[in-house]
Amino acid sequence: MCISIGSQPKPVFLQDCLSFGKPLLIENIEEELDPVLDPVLERRYVKKGRGYTVALADKEVSLPCHIWLQCTYVHRRIYLTQTVSI
Repeated sequence: MCISIGSQPKPVFLQDCLSFGKPLLIENIEEELDPVLDPVLERRYVKKGRGYTVALADKEVSLPCHIWLQCTYVHRRIYLTQTVSI
């Protein structure tokens, strides 16, 4: 699945991808990320039985053995003025 930061509902996409083991691509992230992503990025996993769970938006999501999460950002070009040496 591919979502953009401006799109809603991020917790639903994140829960589905984590629980079913699907890859997730988050596009156009900015300097500050959504707090919903914090438990996953900080690896706040809790071991329950043989597996792991993570708390997302007041729900506990069971995790498969592998998680694939990729974030991309837009790099804005900075145009510098040319200097003239005399």
